[in-house]
Amino acid sequence: MDFIKKHKMVFLLILLFILLLSLYFIREFMASKSIYNESYLNGEDYVMTPKTYGVNEYSVVDISYQQMANIYLNLFKNNIYTDDNYSYQLLNEEYRNLKFGSVESFINYFDRMDLNDLVMDKYSVNGDKTIYTVYTKNNNKFIFKVNSVMEFEVYLDDYTVEIW
Repeated sequence: MDFIKKHKMVFLLILLFILLLSLYFIREFMASKSIYNESYLNGEDYVMTPKTYGVNEYSVVDISYQQMANIYLNLFKNNIYTDDNYSYQLLNEEYRNLKFGSVESFINYFDRMDLNDLVMDKYSVNGDKTIYTVYTKNNNKFIFKVNSVMEFEVYLDDYTVEIW
């Protein structure tokens, strides 16, 4: 105990030196891992190289059935907002003649609806002919019979004409 009292100052200096040395190494280590450090950004840990596409080159994107059903519903809804005639033409020809008969009748049908409430609540998919049945939160039904990608016919019910 007597030895510690005599050399108290030496122990404090050694402890202070170790503390300062450890702080220096911690700061250097953290600075080397900083995202602002150019060598870290270009190192093996983080590589940011943009993909360049050549002529007629594309990347494949997977879209789920739910996303496609929502895309078809939103596309039809936006067409009703912007071009009633085009939306009317998206209906199956036999269906639109039996159900509506004219563009005015079709416009009146959707004037009674709040188009902002046409939000997908649930959906189902018939994979045989790729038919999406979409139900909105207000229990409106939209049936999209897909002929090819983004080429489809629309039905608003399944009892006026046979869809399948």
